[in-house]
Amino acid sequence: MSQTPEKNIWTPEYEIYIPSNETVITQRKLEGLKKLAEIKQWGIRNPTKFMKEFIGVELLDSQEYVFMNSWNKPFCLWLESRGAGKSTMLALYFMTKGLLFNNYWAYICSGNADQAQETFRKIEDIAKKNIESMTGLTDVFVNELVKNQANTDGFVRSPMGFTYKLYNGSFVKTLNSNIDGKRGKRANAVCFDEGSWLSEEIFNVIGAFTAVNKEFKLGGDIDVNAIPREIPNQLLYASSASSVDTAFYNKYRDFSKKMLLGDDRYFVADINCDIVIHATQKGIPLNKSLLSQETVDNEMRNNPEKALREYYNRFTKDGGVNQIIKRSLIVRNSEKYVPVMYNDTGKRKFVLCYDPARNIDNSTVLISEILDADEGYKLKIVNSVNFTDLNIKKKKKPMRTPDQIAALKELIVNYNGKDVPDYDNIFFLIDGGSGGGGNLIPDFFMEDWKDKSGKTHKGLLDKEYSADYIKQYPTAVNKIKVVTPSGYKSQMYEALIKMVESDLIIFPEHYDNHGYLVFTNEDTLKVNSVKQELYANGFTDEEVEEKLSEMNLVQQETYKLSLDEENALSQIDAMKEEIVNICRVKRDGGKDAFKLPAHKDADTGASEATMHKRHCAIAA
Repeated sequence: MSQTPEKNIWTPEYEIYIPSNETVITQRKLEGLKKLAEIKQWGIRNPTKFMKEFIGVELLDSQEYVFMNSWNKPFCLWLESRGAGKSTMLALYFMTKGLLFNNYWAYICSGNADQAQETFRKIEDIAKKNIESMTGLTDVFVNELVKNQANTDGFVRSPMGFTYKLYNGSFVKTLNSNIDGKRGKRANAVCFDEGSWLSEEIFNVIGAFTAVNKEFKLGGDIDVNAIPREIPNQLLYASSASSVDTAFYNKYRDFSKKMLLGDDRYFVADINCDIVIHATQKGIPLNKSLLSQETVDNEMRNNPEKALREYYNRFTKDGGVNQIIKRSLIVRNSEKYVPVMYNDTGKRKFVLCYDPARNIDNSTVLISEILDADEGYKLKIVNSVNFTDLNIKKKKKPMRTPDQIAALKELIVNYNGKDVPDYDNIFFLIDGGSGGGGNLIPDFFMEDWKDKSGKTHKGLLDKEYSADYIKQYPTAVNKIKVVTPSGYKSQMYEALIKMVESDLIIFPEHYDNHGYLVFTNEDTLKVNSVKQELYANGFTDEEVEEKLSEMNLVQQETYKLSLDEENALSQIDAMKEEIVNICRVKRDGGKDAFKLPAHKDADTGASEATMHKRHCAIAA
């Protein structure tokens, strides 16, 4: 087939098949439709060139490799490092397909609605030219969006999911991992964003959206054999690496095998941080990349296992069959919230657990809030301070013990609250093990002391542990609990297991190092009002859901994290990493032992896990 150039777009020479139709089409309109068909056919054959011409975005070489090899494959998996531009590639991929194919229906599914909505927001930002690094963006996509009085910009943010529709019948809609009510839908494509945290059941239920064979047609007077081949329906799994016991890892392994054996229905991309750091465009190395080596090195120092997983695409092996807490339990009990740096109301209750260490760069304090819920008390992890140089943005000098004590006292003041009697809102625990020097720490708190503002506070002591000093410090308040791990270790781990399994501990969601959190706020009052009105008019549940899905009833707010808040989330992630690696070791005729498995380094974050199980013992 020969090709001819026309306005820098190569169009193939072919005849357009026009089915018989009673509707009269003018020659001018027919020529316009023919031109549109030629451009679309050229775009389908050259999607990245189409994207450059009509959306205004040019990809990096690695991105173009992934894009082109995924274009017509039914089963694709993108394993990509953090910073590879995945939360952008997905956006451009579905924007391009939506423009080129009529009635292209796509769903984006993630472990929570926020994650799926992040990809949707990226589409919105590209369409509205809100991305500074993309200087050549056009208005083509935004001009194709269906708009109305209730939806002035074409992007609908509804409790039923974020969505947009194009004039050619194509749409994209976000889903979360709640599979209730999602069976039986149909789609041309389903994207599982951050698929590492999704279950096999979600893959099966939502993946069934694409089960119908698009090649099957019944045509009446039309010869179905003359109809051009359809691009196949597609399942796209995109994520950073996880652990080897996840459904996503099984997909990665199985798809890779089939691709390597020559099955052209499968494509797997494995893009690690080295490819991102040394990115090229048209074979020429870039002066600036999406990811820096310094960022990766900092993460490797802070949390090596997490960094190997998220930047080098290495699937990790947790504790194995004897693992006491599965990663899925941590995910189930995780919520999105900003770390708490102080007692803002003066009424909240906090537990501070301090684990000193002989090495002055490994002491840590974990802060949790005690919540009085309907089902009883819960524990919410709100902050973790590690007295070390593992800062995300800049390095800190390790603190000497006296400096740590001073910092601890400031934390006690902050979490007790302003204008509140001393220690009314805090519980303070100290690891009293002699190995870390904790048996000496209570001596630093017995005397009265002054905070930075000059206010005097009473001393603290444990009247059981420090009984000999009660008379010497009569004003000291009994608000310290010194815990000797050797005596309570087994009970603490058992308490940790029971509380996590009972959903009594709340963790912050996994932190992606973006420097901000995006919160979605639903207008509940308006949603309920609309529902009542629709039901009063006789609408069914399905009709109500459809109406709500067309209304903007959700607002989003971006919260910029401070450096301390970023550090807190990173330290808590390190703690969670430790928890999922602890194993139970059976002992005959005695209490079970709990420790890291043989394939783990015993010195990677033990203090965080130690302090966490102590919290569980207190809350229990």
